[in-house]
Parts: sequence; C-alpha cells; structure tokens
Amino acid sequence: SESLEGMLGEILERLRTALKPGARIAVMCADRQSDELVEAGSQLGMNPLLETSINRKGTACAVHAWER
Repeated sequence: SESLEGMLGEILERLRTALKPGARIAVMCADRQSDELVEAGSQLGMNPLLETSINRKGTACAVHAWER
C-alpha cells in the first residue's frame, strides 16, 4: 500500500479545483501529515478556518478546514 506522504499537496490541489469560490472543505489526517497540509493550503491560497489536533480512538489526528 502506497503512503500518502508527499502527495497531500497534490490531493488538496485537486480538491480545491472542485470547489467554487467561497466553498469550504475539511480534511482529517494523521498528526504527522498536518504540517504538509498546512503548507499546501498556504501555497494554494486557501483561507484557513480551522486547525486542531484530536485523539481519534487513541490515534493522534489533525482536522483542517479551509475556504477557497
């Protein structure tokens, strides 16, 4: 199984193209992937709405939301 590490920016960019201006998107990821998503969102000009860490059944995760 191929890891998503290093591909998150490309994935976020594809999701962004499907959004109308003003639309919002939320993504949950492993905590270790959070910095990569924050950087990708910034490079894509996405407006950050939420960035928080959560514990999902004992797994460290992060939730991010942006507005296009």
